[in-house]
Amino acid sequence: MGSGLQTSTLLLPPGEAMAARLKGVFVDRAYAPVDPPMLLPADVVLDRLGEDIRRRLLLVTAPDGSEMCLRPDFTLPVARAHLDAGAGAAGRYTYAGLAFRFPAGGERTRISAEFHQAGIEYFGDDDAEAADAEVLAASVAALAEMGLADIELTLGDVALFDAFVEALALGPGWKKRLIGDFRAHEFARDMMRTLAVSGGGNDAAKPDAAFAQALAGMEVTAARAVVEDVMAIAGTAPVGGRTVAEIAERFVEQAQFSRDGAMGEEIFSALDRFLGLNTPPPQAVGELRQLARSAAGLTPAVDAFERRLDRLEAAGVDLSRATFRADFAGRIEYYTGMVFEIRSPANPDLGPIASGGRYDGFLAEMGADGPVPAVGASVYVDRLVAALEAGS
Repeated sequence: MGSGLQTSTLLLPPGEAMAARLKGVFVDRAYAPVDPPMLLPADVVLDRLGEDIRRRLLLVTAPDGSEMCLRPDFTLPVARAHLDAGAGAAGRYTYAGLAFRFPAGGERTRISAEFHQAGIEYFGDDDAEAADAEVLAASVAALAEMGLADIELTLGDVALFDAFVEALALGPGWKKRLIGDFRAHEFARDMMRTLAVSGGGNDAAKPDAAFAQALAGMEVTAARAVVEDVMAIAGTAPVGGRTVAEIAERFVEQAQFSRDGAMGEEIFSALDRFLGLNTPPPQAVGELRQLARSAAGLTPAVDAFERRLDRLEAAGVDLSRATFRADFAGRIEYYTGMVFEIRSPANPDLGPIASGGRYDGFLAEMGADGPVPAVGASVYVDRLVAALEAGS
């Protein structure tokens, strides 16, 4: 290794030592080392992560009353540091250190709220497929260098799902609900089958249905103001990690969904067929092209998917043992394209050893002048250590 980090890790705890070694591997692949802040403004985090992670955040109150949050991962603070430095669109970064969130149920490798992460973030490359392949290939190579060469790779593509839904003959309420639920991991195909027949009409019986219908005729900004006023009059605060803006938008979506009516069995069958794709990636291309015959808007996304597979194979990623799952959206709501997870087939109960994906809208939401192509990957170091120890 050319980074010189290897010899400095001998006396460190296993997780910290492994994280430092991984960072060295990524430095050798031309990623610049960064050490972003541990504390972030709470609103920066709450506005950009899904509810599953929100429930597990570590929040603190500063002396001035402002809410702060210990970093739940590194993507947020690295992106923020990149923007604060005025580095422009391009950047290649690697990190290693502690992230903080309470463990999910069934977590085997930790009981505390802190865990070791190492990874990379790649900003500003307009060749999305090449950048995706670079990040995934770097992740696979780093794990192999640590001793984990036998892996199980799962691929998904949020952009494929979005393109497919947009090509369906559905109203705006349905489209927004499907895309939102898919990203939020609330998509249940059995529930969708029921709604495909009944539509959103059942929502009319809910106690808040009249309020939702009233909001539906307003612009989102006005609806947000009404919800905020109502909550202030009632003396209540947002719950479950949702902001006032999200609550207002949810009411508006509920009313739009009710107006759209039933999806219809034919459209549901096409959607169900798409989500049922669970196959080696090269075979998925042919099946996706068959679906595109009745959903023409899907073709550009399938073309991009195929280009990415070609780039992955050229980068040395073995796709023969990989699986493409159309219903896989990753574990973070801000993903916009390729997503992936890497597991140890010998230790499936450990959960993902590494994961990542594309998140092109993220830096613009955080203050960049415009959309910035972005893709990244994280290694859950404590799980990697556990997998290697189990195999030793």
